[in-house]
Formats: sequence, C-alpha cells, structure tokens
Amino acid sequence: MALRLWILLAMGVSFLAGVPAGVLVADGLRPPAAPEGPFSDYAVRLEREFDLSAEQVLVLRAVLIDYERSLDEVRSRQLGAFEDEIVRLGRLCHDRIRNGLLPQDSDRERFDALVGPFAAL
Repeated sequence: MALRLWILLAMGVSFLAGVPAGVLVADGLRPPAAPEGPFSDYAVRLEREFDLSAEQVLVLRAVLIDYERSLDEVRSRQLGAFEDEIVRLGRLCHDRIRNGLLPQDSDRERFDALVGPFAAL
C-alpha cells in the first residue's frame, strides 16, 4: 500500500513539474511577434529573403521610417501637385536599400526582381 502511495506521489510531482516546463518550452517555440511600423510586411520579407543581420535590419527599419515620414509630409500637402516628389522619394528609398544595404551584386539582382515594377512606389 505504501508503494502505491509513493508511486502516486511521484506521478503527481512529475505532472506538476511538467506543466510549467511545458509552458516555458512553448514560449521559446512561439514565433516572434511581427514588428509594427511603416512597411513592416515589406521589411520582414526583405529580412527573410536576404538573411539580414541585426545591424542591417536596424538600418532597413530606419530607412523605411524615414521614407514614411517623407511621404506623410508630402501627403499633408495636396497630393496631386506632388506626385513627382512622391516618385522621387520612392526611388531614393529604393536606392538606399539596394545600394546601401545590399553589398553583393547577386543580392541586388534578387532585390530588383523582388521589387520589380514597384521600385518607384
């Protein structure tokens, strides 16, 4: 009878220890939350496609935040009158990412193919 009690006690302790361990493991396996901010989907796609380092990700985010601020400034004026400026800002952002962030020609070619007709937007 005492043996059964010890077995039940061991099972109970194992169960109680396993629950928090399972929660901790599950937290480690959960994918990171998607970053928020301007063009976050675009940034995530570039991060994955080009396997950017943490430093490159920070530079990319800064470029995209700067681009969003520039667009907001232009949008605050009459949009139709500033379409050329929006296209110029889009090209500037594209060039900063392509030529400043991606060091290899093969990466630049992949970027051009990925961005395609949206390069000036």
